[in-house]
Amino acid sequence: MTGSERTKKLVFKTAINKRPVQLAGVVKRKLRNAVLPQLPFDFDARYERRVPATLRPTPGPIRANSTTLRRALSNGEQRERGRKATNFANGEVTFLNRTLSFEDPSDVDADDERAGSFPRLWKLKLDAFEPTSWVTLGLPDSEEAAEALDMWIDSWLASNRIGDREGYLRRAWAPYAVSLRIVNWCRYCAWKGTEAVDEALVRATYKNALFLSNHVEWDVDGNHLVENGAALVVAGIFFEEHDQNWLEAGLDVLETVAQTQFCEDGCHFERSPMYHILVLTRLLTVLDLLSETGHSWPTELEEIASAATGFLSTIRPPDGRIPLLNDSVFGEALKLDSCLRYAESVGVTGEEPRSTLDGSGYCWLGAGKNRLLLDCGAPGPSHLLAHAHNDALSVLAWVDGDRVLTDTGCFDYKPGKRRTAARSVEGHNTVQVGEKEPADIGHRFLMAHRVEPESTYVDGSVAAVDGRYRAESGYRHRRRVYYADSWWLVEDEVTGTDDPMVSRLHIHPAVESTGMDPIELSQDGAPKGQIWPLDVGDVGRTTSEYYPRFGVAETRPVLKFTTGDGVSRYLFSAKRRSDVGLETDRDGTRTVSIDGVKYELPRKESI
Repeated sequence: MTGSERTKKLVFKTAINKRPVQLAGVVKRKLRNAVLPQLPFDFDARYERRVPATLRPTPGPIRANSTTLRRALSNGEQRERGRKATNFANGEVTFLNRTLSFEDPSDVDADDERAGSFPRLWKLKLDAFEPTSWVTLGLPDSEEAAEALDMWIDSWLASNRIGDREGYLRRAWAPYAVSLRIVNWCRYCAWKGTEAVDEALVRATYKNALFLSNHVEWDVDGNHLVENGAALVVAGIFFEEHDQNWLEAGLDVLETVAQTQFCEDGCHFERSPMYHILVLTRLLTVLDLLSETGHSWPTELEEIASAATGFLSTIRPPDGRIPLLNDSVFGEALKLDSCLRYAESVGVTGEEPRSTLDGSGYCWLGAGKNRLLLDCGAPGPSHLLAHAHNDALSVLAWVDGDRVLTDTGCFDYKPGKRRTAARSVEGHNTVQVGEKEPADIGHRFLMAHRVEPESTYVDGSVAAVDGRYRAESGYRHRRRVYYADSWWLVEDEVTGTDDPMVSRLHIHPAVESTGMDPIELSQDGAPKGQIWPLDVGDVGRTTSEYYPRFGVAETRPVLKFTTGDGVSRYLFSAKRRSDVGLETDRDGTRTVSIDGVKYELPRKESI
């Protein structure tokens, strides 16, 4: 099968999991992009005619919310935004670790040929006017940056009419970009004040809201729908004197989101901690604005914001930085603790943290600074697997508060080797069978099948989690993880195939691995645990890439445990041990012996 044939097959298999409203929306969007630009209509002028001759925005609530959000940011986050604002004033804009330099702010353009090789997300961030947030949420002294932004905005408004570039609903006029732009422009207008802001920008913001209200992304769903709903609420409050029912329409969207997009434990259903924070931040902004203006809101909205805040508290690792599960990186959303501070500032209190997370499938084993996070959940909703990875039953670990066993993160969303590496089973701390993927993946966001893990949790003197799933190709993987006294025994069984199995452990780039039995882990000379291969055919070492931020690739060590009989076991210990063994008595009782201390394991049939 050629690459083109495989992609077509994968597109079809992905499509059959979509909801009817999504498929209808895709067809409708493609028709609009193909047909509308060919019609003898000036769509931009049509929207312009609907903008009132005189606009009287209400910036106060937006300004107050921006102040609340800014104060929730860490000093480092504020300084970073201020640094970026200064760089913009000095002729430089950077997203995804890629920089575009310019001599004049009016030259900033996503269609600049020098940005031709940049990812789509880079151009989207520019068209969404993310640099304005560097001023509104950064350091207060940003007058020079504001002057540069004003020149850029004037240039952009003159050259970005609806439907003029790459189709009707693409690039700058993709509803997702429009949503982000509305929020950023409203914050910028409120920051400048109505007397200082250019009337053309206020009119453009209104026009964008008119456009978005006609193109809510019900077909895309997920975090896009959250951004659509939040942007309509922001526009409705900013233009409260010019009632277009945007506030009500936005709340209707977000009420649907609250009812359909969150797991039982409050995790956003795309199961990416980065997107969870982005979504939660928008919900908190909406609640704060509604409270500031005395508007009511759906009960479900406050309840889900509370549940989502509770989940964020629960998933918080010892180092306070998000686990890089699914499509997640550092630096694209608020820091985890900043988001929790924001929730507290707007009066949203989350539930008490739990160790076992029902719904998302994420489960902590351990407490304090030595912890292991086990992923026993589905990769995402079956109709929306764009940000999902083949990470079923993967483990992450922290020792003395530092990351030791890591996920892979995300380099960018461009199709290619790095996108595949980030999403593949080979990029996660779980088992690969032969050359197979548990679910077929491809291009940027395609995933044909959703792995459906099941799990059982047993709490006792030795805690245990039993996770299992059936792969798309038919083999079955079962992983049991036992825990007590800062050690974790990981036991894998694969059935339904004769192919060899490889269990990988990706080690943080700052951590060194030496030795063989045990494998010693250390960081700057300080011990960071041990790994004892107990039932492994071959132990190999290699390296792979780690993507902690968009556009950043670091080299890290990888351990490979290969076996051909379908069973593999290793023990990870946060403390140094001198002797480790696994024993089975005649009656079937199994014990782990560690430095002369025996721990009886729960029976397999009990978990």
